[in-house]
Amino acid sequence: MQKFLTLVLLALSMQVTAQTLESRLQANTEFRADFDQAIYDENGVLSQSSSGISMVKSPNKLRWESVSPWQQLMVVNGSTGWLYDPDFNQATYYSISQDFSANPATILANSYSDITRLFDVSQLTENRFKFTPTVESQFVSIEIEFYDTHVTELSFIDVLGQRTRISFSNHVAEPLADQLFEFTPPSDAEVIYSE
Repeated sequence: MQKFLTLVLLALSMQVTAQTLESRLQANTEFRADFDQAIYDENGVLSQSSSGISMVKSPNKLRWESVSPWQQLMVVNGSTGWLYDPDFNQATYYSISQDFSANPATILANSYSDITRLFDVSQLTENRFKFTPTVESQFVSIEIEFYDTHVTELSFIDVLGQRTRISFSNHVAEPLADQLFEFTPPSDAEVIYSE
């Protein structure tokens, strides 16, 4: 009888976690926010930091524009992406395969059902959730934190032990034009195709 009650309570807890997370993700299907990103090596030493503007539009659209300390633009639209470095006038085009699907951007730019297909989800606190990939991934774990319904932090650890922490501020939920998630490199840019 005790085993049965434990299983029922566990199932109810999982359902509450799923409903809580799903409602918060639905509130973040289209937004822009400023970001501050810090990357720490496997020893916890800060190795890189940057800041800029992020835009997310579900499903599968992401614009990540670093402005400090250098400019760089990443645009993802479904199964394709661009990384543009204006300092070198170099644009890299890449195809996003299923193998790449279990990554931090997946959590921000996909439906709850897509996310639970790729990750085991657990609720760490009232506002923080942990995602552990269930498919092959470059990431060991990913965590997302909310304040009310806004995403305030995304952190993850990769397979090499490197930890990245991204803090979001000035979160604005608003319609974003599809053109923001398209990229055409300048005519004089060096273009690299990475499949």
